Amino acid sequence: MRRFPPPIIFLAGLSLASPFLFSACVAAKTETAQKSMEQIHAEEGMPVKVRRLALEPFSVYLQYPATLNARSEATASASLPEVVREIHGAVGDLVRRHEVIVQFSQDNANYQQATVALESAKAAYERFKTMFDNSAVSPQDFDAVKVQYAQAQAGFKTIDDMINVKAPIDGYLTQLDVQVSDNVNPGTPLFTVSKLDAIEAKLWVGANEIRQIKTGQTAVVHDMGTPLRGTVTQVALVMDARQMAFPVTATFADPRFALAGGGSADISVEVYRSEAIVAHLNELVQEGGKYYAFVVENGVARRRELSLGRRSDLSYEILGGLRSGDELVTQGAQGLSDGMKVQIAGRE
Repeated sequence: MRRFPPPIIFLAGLSLASPFLFSACVAAKTETAQKSMEQIHAEEGMPVKVRRLALEPFSVYLQYPATLNARSEATASASLPEVVREIHGAVGDLVRRHEVIVQFSQDNANYQQATVALESAKAAYERFKTMFDNSAVSPQDFDAVKVQYAQAQAGFKTIDDMINVKAPIDGYLTQLDVQVSDNVNPGTPLFTVSKLDAIEAKLWVGANEIRQIKTGQTAVVHDMGTPLRGTVTQVALVMDARQMAFPVTATFADPRFALAGGGSADISVEVYRSEAIVAHLNELVQEGGKYYAFVVENGVARRRELSLGRRSDLSYEILGGLRSGDELVTQGAQGLSDGMKVQIAGRE
C-alpha cells in the first residue's frame, strides 16, 4: 500500500512545524510545571530546615596581638672585663641554681689573690681552733681569726661568682648572649634562665576598650592548635605614653605553651559571658532596619520580630522574640512569609 506523508495542519497561518508554535508549546509546558511546583508547595508546604533552640553558652571576645615571656626569668651579666673561656650548656637545657654556665679564666689576678687569701685564712683558723680547744689561746684571739676567715670566704665567693657565672634560678636556659672567646665588659648580658611553668602575655588595650577588661577574665590562645586558656592577672590603670594604650597581662600556666616564650601570639579576652538563645546571622531576615526570624508552629511558618543583644562574630545573643524549645528555621527563611505552610526537610 502506498503511504502518503501526514498532512500539514495550518492554524491561523502557522503549521505544527512552525518554530513559533513550538516555542509556545514549550512555554506552556514550563508554566504548567511552575504552577505544579507552586501547587506542591501550597499543598505540602515549603521545604525548610530547622533546629530546636535551647539556652547555650554565649561569649564575646576581644582579640589583641601579644608578646610572650616566662613569668619568672633572670639574666646574668658580666661583672668584669674578661674573655669567655667556657660555656656549659645550650639553649633549651634545664639548669639548676648555682650551676656554672659561663666561665672566665681563673688566671685572673683578683681571683688568684682571693684564693691565696682564703687558703691562708683557712690555715690560720684551723691552727687557732686547735689551740683554742687546748685552751692555748684566748676566746678573743680565736674570734678575731674566725672573723678574718669569714671575710676571706666572702671575698673569694665574690670573685668566684665573677669568674664562674652561675645560674641565678632553676629553669631552662632560654638565651645565650656570648660565645667562647668573646670579650665582655661589666654589664654585658651573658645568658638568661627562665622558669617555664607559666608564660605571661603582654597585650595593649585601647582607651575605648579598657573598661571591658578586668582581672580574672578568661584569656585564650588559639595558636597552639587546641585552645589554651589562661587568666587576666593585671590591668594597668594608667595609659602608657609611648604606646598610647593600657598594658594588660594574662598568665598561662601550661607546659605546652612553655617554649613559646619570647615569641608572639594572638590573645582573645572573654569580656562577656551568658547563657542565652543564640541565632546565627544567616538564620535572620533583615527588613526595614529590624531583624526577624521564622519558627515552625504546627506546620506553619511564624515570623518573630527580634530584640538583639551582643554580637560575637556571626552570632547574636537573642534577648526577645525567640525562646527555648522553638523550632527555628535555619535554611529557607528568605523565601517565607508569615502563615505560610512549611515542610520540615531536616533538623540540625
